Formats: sequence, C-alpha cells, structure tokens
Amino acid sequence: MFSIIIPCYNVEKYVRHCVQKLQEQEYTNFEVILVDDGSTDGTYEECLQLKREYDNITVACHLEDTSNKRVNLGVEATRNKGLDIANGEYVFFLDADDSIDNTTLKLAKKVFDNYENVDFILTGFCYSLSDIGKEYRVLADLNERLYECRELIENFHTRLPMNIVSCMGTKIYRRQFLEEYKIRFDRKYRFNEDGAFALDAFMNAQWIYYINKPLYYYYQRTGSTTYSYRENAFVTVSNRIDLEESLYKQNGISDSKKFFIIDQRTELIIGLLREEAIFKGWKSFCKLFREFYKIEQIRNECREVLNYERGIKRSIRLALFLYHCRLLLFIYYKTVRY
Repeated sequence: MFSIIIPCYNVEKYVRHCVQKLQEQEYTNFEVILVDDGSTDGTYEECLQLKREYDNITVACHLEDTSNKRVNLGVEATRNKGLDIANGEYVFFLDADDSIDNTTLKLAKKVFDNYENVDFILTGFCYSLSDIGKEYRVLADLNERLYECRELIENFHTRLPMNIVSCMGTKIYRRQFLEEYKIRFDRKYRFNEDGAFALDAFMNAQWIYYINKPLYYYYQRTGSTTYSYRENAFVTVSNRIDLEESLYKQNGISDSKKFFIIDQRTELIIGLLREEAIFKGWKSFCKLFREFYKIEQIRNECREVLNYERGIKRSIRLALFLYHCRLLLFIYYKTVRY
C-alpha cells in the first residue's frame, strides 16, 4: 500500500480537487493522509468532509497540549506527523495544490515489485506557471532503469537537473528505507526542507530507479507553499552549511558526493536571492546579496559549479552573482520567471 501525505495549510480552494484527482489512480491500494497545519480558513473542515466521502482518507492535525486547540507548527512537523501515522509500505509527499499522473502509483508498484532493493523511485515533473499559462516538462538525461546511487551522483551535473533532485514530488520512498536511516524533516532547515530531506535520502540510498516520465504536476501560484517569501534566508544557508559539513565528516564520502552537496547549496542560494527580489524588492535583495557575496566559501563554490554548468539560465545567474552584477541579476529575476 502507498501512503500519500498531504500537508494542508489554508488550501480550502485546492484540497478537494487534489483528493478527487487521486481517486482516479489506476492503482487503488493507497491511503491519503491529510494533515492540517493550523489553517485559518475552512481547510480543516473540508478535510473532514472529504474523509466522510472517501474511505481511504485519514485526517490529522497539531493540537496544543493544554487547550486541544489546533496550532501551526510548519510544513516539516506536518509531514513528519504524516510519516508517523503512515501505514503504507511506500510513501509519497504531495502538496495540496498539486497533482500526479493517474498512472503514478501503478508504475511505482511495478518497480518496487520487480526490484526489492530499490530505496526510492525518481521521476520527472511538469512545472506549470498557472498565472501566465506556461508549462514545462522537466526530465533527466537518463535512461529509464535501476541505478546505483553512486552512479547518479557522479553524473548528476550534466544528466540530472537539480530541480528534479530537490523537488519533493519527484520521489516515491520505501518507508523501511526512511525508517532505517531515520530520515525526517528538520525544522532547523525549514526554508529548504525539501532539499535537506532529499540530500539526506541521496546520501544514504544504495539503489534508485528512474522513471523517465513527468509524473508530478507542480503548479506555481502566488501564495502557494513553495511560492512564498522565506524569512531568515541567510540563517537558512548557514544551517545548511552546518548540515553539509557534518555529512563531509562521514567516513567514505566521495568527492562526487561533496560536489553534489555543493551544487545543492549553490542552487539554494540562487533561489533565495530570486525570492528576495520577487517578494521583498531591491533594498532587501541587495542586503542579502551582500551577505552571501562576502563569504569567500560561497563565491568559490559558485565558481566551481559554474565551471561545470551546462544550463544557460543557471549559468547566467551564477555569472551575474560572481561578477557582482546586482542590478542585472535583480532585473533578471524580475523578468524571467523560470
């Protein structure tokens, strides 16, 4: 059975459509776990109504110890709560305003049945900018087959886009794997929790199967969980550096794994600058730019990644940062949406 974990915060308008789309899956042995994160609209009530309508839905929430009042603890605690009550052999995380292809679970079940050693499945995704009506298919330059994780990491930079690596919806996990390595979401990395979770999974996995299809449909809307301004961006990067430095100390970590970690962090930095430009404006963008730029380690790592980067847009962003072209980078972020 699959456990589909959906964190819900103020998604009253979207959660019904998300659940209804899931009921169209060709493989039907799955449970849907809706975890409300202290929503202030009618999300929790809508979740309860959906539970009454479908027999494969579980609804949970965070309750304050003293008053039993629903509280907001963040998406990390919400996904962890879903993991704690999941019954399925396999776990998938879905945002309430996104959806998946109707064949997703059927294809995943076939892989897990055929390859008992697979730790998780990796897929492509479809990225939709709904406010401007554009859609992009994001796939890796990989054949559809079983990979040793080391092989993927060693070749990821030219063949495996970083947004596939960090996107939460491109992975279907064997729950036993997550439990064995105690892989959970950490509030310390709350503004890049998807990337930190994925990094932990890649560092511990032995075998990964890649399905060369865009099975996850990611809709980027203003106000969505992944399209909202993140406070304390500099603290986010500092915490990630701490996490990654601890991974460096693991026995046997290879140079390719270290570069994989560096590339992930570089993508995070560039992404945080983008959000600062879009949501906070010029002055705030300049402040964060200066904080990042003054750290020699960040500049050196961006330079190292740029030497290997083959994507034009990402190369432009890295070059503008490295050559201190703040105004051009700001204009780029304000005009290029993807």
